[in-house]
Amino acid sequence: MKTRSINSKLIIDTISNGGYFFLRFLSNIILYALFLDTFDIDNYGVYIFFYSLIFQLDFLKSGFSVSLERYIPITNSSSSRSNLISIVSLYYLLIGALISLSLFIIKEYSLINFLSVVQNRDYVNSIILFAPLLFYLSTFSNALRGFKDFRTENLINSIFLFVEIIVIIGLLNLKVPLEYFLYYIFSIISIRHVVHLIILIKNHGFSFSQIKINNSLYQFNKIKNFSLWNFVISINGAVQNQLDKTLVIIFLSPSALAIYYGVMQFVKFYTILVGIINKLITIPYK
Repeated sequence: MKTRSINSKLIIDTISNGGYFFLRFLSNIILYALFLDTFDIDNYGVYIFFYSLIFQLDFLKSGFSVSLERYIPITNSSSSRSNLISIVSLYYLLIGALISLSLFIIKEYSLINFLSVVQNRDYVNSIILFAPLLFYLSTFSNALRGFKDFRTENLINSIFLFVEIIVIIGLLNLKVPLEYFLYYIFSIISIRHVVHLIILIKNHGFSFSQIKINNSLYQFNKIKNFSLWNFVISINGAVQNQLDKTLVIIFLSPSALAIYYGVMQFVKFYTILVGIINKLITIPYK
């Protein structure tokens, strides 16, 4: 009976994950069509590059993301979990600050001529402004995954997905310039992370008052080797994911990147669909 209950939970969680990814896919296709119908394809290509850039830079924190998902379930006390989450959040904040500083230096001193393709620097400014905040707050979303609270996470993500669609449609109707869209989108993502933090505090015992420097350093030493190993594994795929967009926009054109992005949505959907089906097939036999 216990095994059947575990299998049922795994199947429900898998369906929940699949449902959210399917909604994400549909929203991407709908918004892709709306953007192309409203804006010049070259401008949209530049927008895609900078919109995806901050998410592709996630590989800089990927090792610790995996560590949170692995060590939170096997960490017994809420105090230890709180210190584990807090030390990872400080690392994420540092990475985000370094990204912002690097982009600021590149922009101010024109170290990379590629950035000159952007007529309005608000694309870069939005990343400089939000990178530390997004990286820091994303810790709590990664931690929520560590508690295996997939249904709550997917419900919140789905709600904010609809909010994002409504906001974007409103911006399109108001004819807001494309370079300002990232400010609104990054704000919505930040609020979503804050809601995840509230769920951690309310349902899973996370508390800032339990954070102690010695305990946090102990948790860091416990996960650092495992995190480095996962970082090395993920870096190749992560760099490749952003490198292809960079090469397309440099050697072809921003419009080519917009077309490439549309095609890749269907490729990603196929990959995700196959993964979900494989999990549904294999779960009953584990």
